Amino acid sequence: MEKLIKFGHSNNLPLRVQDHHKTYDNFILRDVFKVHNRQEIENAIKSHTKIKSHLRCIHVNGNNKHEILAYDATYFTINRISKYIKDIISEKTYSIENFNKLIEENSNYKTEVDRLANENEQLKITNNEYREKNEKLQLSLKSIKENYEINENNNILENSFNIEPSLKSRFDKFINECCILHNDLEVDSTTIAAQFRIYNRIKPTKLLFENFNKYMRTYFLATRLKNQNLNQVCHGFKGIALKEIQYRKLYSSNQVEDFLFDNCVFSPNNRVPTNTIIEEFINYKKNNNFLINNNEEKDIKNYLKNCTYIIGGPIRLHNINATFEGYYGIAIKNNLNNNDNDRISSAANGKTVQKIHYKTNEILNTWCSIAKAAINEEFSSAKMSRIIKK
Repeated sequence: MEKLIKFGHSNNLPLRVQDHHKTYDNFILRDVFKVHNRQEIENAIKSHTKIKSHLRCIHVNGNNKHEILAYDATYFTINRISKYIKDIISEKTYSIENFNKLIEENSNYKTEVDRLANENEQLKITNNEYREKNEKLQLSLKSIKENYEINENNNILENSFNIEPSLKSRFDKFINECCILHNDLEVDSTTIAAQFRIYNRIKPTKLLFENFNKYMRTYFLATRLKNQNLNQVCHGFKGIALKEIQYRKLYSSNQVEDFLFDNCVFSPNNRVPTNTIIEEFINYKKNNNFLINNNEEKDIKNYLKNCTYIIGGPIRLHNINATFEGYYGIAIKNNLNNNDNDRISSAANGKTVQKIHYKTNEILNTWCSIAKAAINEEFSSAKMSRIIKK
């Protein structure tokens, strides 16, 4: 049988004690606390996390009594109950300390409300800026389509390359979601094709890329790029560029993700064999004294399988006549200087060109082809060829 204790508030304590002696057997008054906010204190006692599970209801003289607590001599003792009640009274007492505490809390809430209001205002400004940019892009898109579509008898150019409607729809969706259109923009042909491979999330085929190239040549001007920052002459398309890709972590603590973001570089043209990235992950764990659990291959593959920044499949490293199982869109930082990710020059039969000082024979510059040398010297390839021949 449980031992019980009665609690509650009263306006007339002596009268209430007399009533309790008549109602309960063996009633003893244990503690009395004088407070100004007795109803608030009683409610706080009932909702206290340490007390509410000990609340009981008993039936006495045809009435239900609810302000009853079950106690014991070991854990939930009368002394402990008394301490809990004293703590509640101290917390709820109207004192200058509690008043100052409420003032401070109210000030903090007001500061937080002001901060959120400022953030909301800033978001409105940012939203308006993006809306204006979107309107400008829409106008640019309309202008580009007008410039490069062929009008015949006031009819819009149809798909003269016979691209399947489903493929054209997929290409349209990629351009709308991943690209920016403007007359002054340009993009490398291999870069945009590489990003489409990642975006498409389907094992690529030769026919798919042939259709993608036809689509790009239909709607955009194929040209030699103005920005020639690679060893070979780069060609691409005018009037379009890829949106900047924000590579962000998905987890607050993930060994695979930490390794990838610390030791790898994400880019559409990058690629890496599966075995290489697994070996690098194992070395990373060894260097950081992490446990080697023989699940490294499984962990890497599971993460990369669900990573939207890359796509897996058979890859062909540049300058290596072999095919590997691997991933597009990522490369090991230490391997970027090994030419594994450098594009093979389109001038397969091109000759190396050197610029030599005619008096000292000092080599001033070297290019992989006549075309590249002509671009850097700012005159035509034909003129460069004639100069070399003479």
